[in-house]
Amino acid sequence: MKRFKLLPLMFATLLELGLAACGEAPQDSQNAAPAAAKIATAVVQIATLPRLYAAPGSVVSDETIHIASRVTGFIQQLPVREGDRIATGALLAQIDPSDLEGAIQQTKAAVKAAETELEDAVRDQARIVELAASGTVATETVRKAQVRRSFAQARKAEAVAARDTARAQLRYTSITSPVDGVVVERHVEPGDLATPGKPLLVIVSDRAVLFETFIPESLVAHIRIGDPASIHIDALSASREGTVVRVVPAGDPVTRRFLVKVAFAEQTGLLSGMFGRAQLRTGEDQSPAIPPRAMVERGGLRGVFEIDDANIARFRWLRTGRETRDWIEVQAGLNGGERIAVSGLDALRDGMPVAPELGTARE
Repeated sequence: MKRFKLLPLMFATLLELGLAACGEAPQDSQNAAPAAAKIATAVVQIATLPRLYAAPGSVVSDETIHIASRVTGFIQQLPVREGDRIATGALLAQIDPSDLEGAIQQTKAAVKAAETELEDAVRDQARIVELAASGTVATETVRKAQVRRSFAQARKAEAVAARDTARAQLRYTSITSPVDGVVVERHVEPGDLATPGKPLLVIVSDRAVLFETFIPESLVAHIRIGDPASIHIDALSASREGTVVRVVPAGDPVTRRFLVKVAFAEQTGLLSGMFGRAQLRTGEDQSPAIPPRAMVERGGLRGVFEIDDANIARFRWLRTGRETRDWIEVQAGLNGGERIAVSGLDALRDGMPVAPELGTARE
């Protein structure tokens, strides 16, 4: 009987030992410290950051040429239309040269008549001078011969000038492009009468395009020729670097805005009329700055992981300001001097221990 009484006692003892063993294993697992994540860190610096103003504007041609005729005549040819790309020297319009060709023939006849008259005056003067030497003719006759010769010379010079002018005018009947560019306006058609000053075509040059924008009067004093600028062109989905080349000192009296023009460092793909936004430098600020690679998003909030003295990562929500591809301005959340994580961010969680390597925040 004693043998059977010992069996329940032994079973109970074994059960207690098993439960104790099972209870100790989870407790040891929970108390085990997680491995420290190896990350690179940087110290937040107080940086001198440019104060930028975003100014919307458009790409414009630096050379907009209004083509007009210098002579009067009917338009025989007008081989270009809006949108046509043209090269320097390409024919834009041909004016009927008939009237000018007739004028040239008239002036040629006038030159020949003047030359004949001058030759006759020269011969008469020489003969009269010889007679005067022998005392045959009076001094007054000699003077009149000299006056006639001078008058004939003036008539010849006038006829030659008229001939040369007519020839020059004839060259203007063929109107060619002075630049490489694009035709943007066409105001006449073949058969229309071209007159001096009446616009025929408008061409924008390919040689130079600028970005044109307007800035408020409160900022115009801060814009300087030679200042760098970055222009984002929406149509190209890209930004181009540029330089301020003109600041017009006369503002619009209604809007109180002033014209600023920026030259592009690279003009490939730019067309007149494209919309863009220029980042213009208007001063400097002292603010904490972090590299873009330090920024993370957790729970819909943007911030960084600050590393405390115990090498524990703590998520810090930030309010940011201006951003470039090189730095992000911090308006609230950091004061400068903090250590922040700049690598291994995907695996970091708030409260996680880390093994940091030190750097600088703007590296």
